[in-house]
Amino acid sequence: MKIEELRSRVSGLDNRLHEDELYRFVWSEIESNNLDPVAKVRALADGGANEIEMKSAYIRHRIISLKDQLDALQRKSAKKKVDEKDRIRDAEAEVRRKGKAKSRFRFGNAILDNLKLILLCIICLILLVLKDFTFV
Repeated sequence: MKIEELRSRVSGLDNRLHEDELYRFVWSEIESNNLDPVAKVRALADGGANEIEMKSAYIRHRIISLKDQLDALQRKSAKKKVDEKDRIRDAEAEVRRKGKAKSRFRFGNAILDNLKLILLCIICLILLVLKDFTFV
C-alpha cells in the first residue's frame, strides 16, 4: 500500500484510531515481508538480538517514519492550498487593477474629448471674430 492510500485511510480519524491504522499498516508489511529498508536498518542498528526484538524495533521506527511522511504530505497539501489561494487572490487583484486602469483610460478619453470640443469652439469663435473684422 502506498503512503497516499494510508493517508486517505487515516484522514478524519481520532488520534487513537489514527495510530491503530498505522500499526495495522506496519503489521501488514511484516506479514507480507514487505519491510521498509530504512526502518529495517534502524531496527538492526538498535541491536535486536532476536526476531521479537527486531520486529518491535522495526514497528517503532516504521511508525515514526509513517507519521513523518504523513505530516510531510499534510504540509505539502496545506502549502498547495495556500499557493492556490494566493494565485486566486493575485488573479483577482490583477483583474481589479486592469479594471481601474480601463476606467482611468475611459475617464482620460472623456477629458480629451471635452478639451477637443472646447478647442474647436475657441477656433470657431476666433474665425467668427476675424470674419467680421476687416483688414485694411
